[in-house]
Amino acid sequence: NPYAYFQGKGDRDVTLLINDKPQREDAHEILVKTITNESGLRYFDWVETKRAYVDKATGGEVGYMHVPNTSIAGLREFDKYLQGQTLKKALIVDERFNAGGQIPDFYTDKLKKRLLNFISPRNGEDIPWPPRTIYGPKVLLVNEFAGSGGDAFPWYFQQEKIGPVIGMRTWGGLVGMSRSVPMIDGGRVTAPEIAFWTPENGGEWIVENHGVDPDIVVDDRPDLAAKGQDPQLEKAIEVIQQELKQEKPWPKRPAYPRGR
Repeated sequence: NPYAYFQGKGDRDVTLLINDKPQREDAHEILVKTITNESGLRYFDWVETKRAYVDKATGGEVGYMHVPNTSIAGLREFDKYLQGQTLKKALIVDERFNAGGQIPDFYTDKLKKRLLNFISPRNGEDIPWPPRTIYGPKVLLVNEFAGSGGDAFPWYFQQEKIGPVIGMRTWGGLVGMSRSVPMIDGGRVTAPEIAFWTPENGGEWIVENHGVDPDIVVDDRPDLAAKGQDPQLEKAIEVIQQELKQEKPWPKRPAYPRGR
């Protein structure tokens, strides 16, 4: 079995013999630090492929980010892709397959920022304020595999009126837990402890056992996915480009006041 040669080689410095012919003569050696799991690389490739697709389809005007959960990894990806794309005119936020974690108002707090003023330096371009955000249109992609914090994120997105939610109704498992009981076999037992309700309509329990309904329903058809298409992302591009056409241009710097 050829894979036998790779056993015990994970997370180590490994020397490879490289040649364009199956022989040792004229070969050279390279030192490689191996990994034990390629899922992180595949995820990065998946995100970057979609970001590049959005960038090309919109002429560089629209940014894209994927938020894998509402915990540490999600915070890292959210801030990385938001800070890296603040010059974009609009943003597609993809939370499909979001695995949850915490209650994610920290996402919507940043996404709902609006332009308050400009800072005008003596030399250089005007600086919009608050900084480090995208002021233009935003849409959120959801699917039936996003749950818990992945249910709460689109609910807050709709409540804050940040933009339309596109895709399929989320999982509907928002009730959470704050602790677990360890078992002798190494497993853990949890129980539902934290429920979710809104003061609207005199108070009502929401989201649990139903999920969050998108504003625009688009199914991720398996036949199209098998061909490498992403109908939900394509719809998001279509919607956000229409919204960009309705955006008003930023005002120009007014004339400086005259001294007395």
